[in-house]
Amino acid sequence: MKRRIPTLVLLALSWSLPVRAQTKVELEIAPFAGMTFYLNGLPARFALQRGEADPLIVEDGRYDDGVTLGVHGGVRLGDRIAVEGMFSWVPTRLHAKAGLPGEMDVNGFMYGGSLTYILPFSWDIEPFLGVGIGAETYDYEATGVEIDTELMGNVYAGFHYPLRSHLGLRFELRDCVTWFDSRIPGAENQAQNDLMATVGLAVRVPLFGR
Repeated sequence: MKRRIPTLVLLALSWSLPVRAQTKVELEIAPFAGMTFYLNGLPARFALQRGEADPLIVEDGRYDDGVTLGVHGGVRLGDRIAVEGMFSWVPTRLHAKAGLPGEMDVNGFMYGGSLTYILPFSWDIEPFLGVGIGAETYDYEATGVEIDTELMGNVYAGFHYPLRSHLGLRFELRDCVTWFDSRIPGAENQAQNDLMATVGLAVRVPLFGR
């Protein structure tokens, strides 16, 4: 019986290795460009912190829509599932009815992780849906104004269009919802809604599997 155990183990391994080899695993990197649209307003009144100085109380503020640059990166597990990360940069400006000395330049950053599901489709294109969580950071280019970071959730949809082996175009619409804290006692917070539309060049590198 003892002699049979190693034999059974070898048989199990020889059966499991081909099965594992059938699972396709690919690394995907996709730098992208596009636009981010700020669809709804900020809180009617919110504060920009300035350290020990008095905060700026912004009234009826809004961000300009901005050009967006960034990168997607992740691992595709098989034919249907991918685990991804995203980072984007949105240079914009903050306008306000009152509370600011003028227009304020802002660097917006969106980043986080997500889970993508690739839909079964008979054509060459690969439509996908996904959900993610991360954060949105606002870096105000004004002396003394502190960086502000808010929690962000998002849903997205798009498709991958192949150009050649391991190279394609990735088109995506991502709806990002940020719970913007007014940082003023008694003032209402606001769910900020940003729509990111991008296109990128996706490079896929097979790691193992078919």
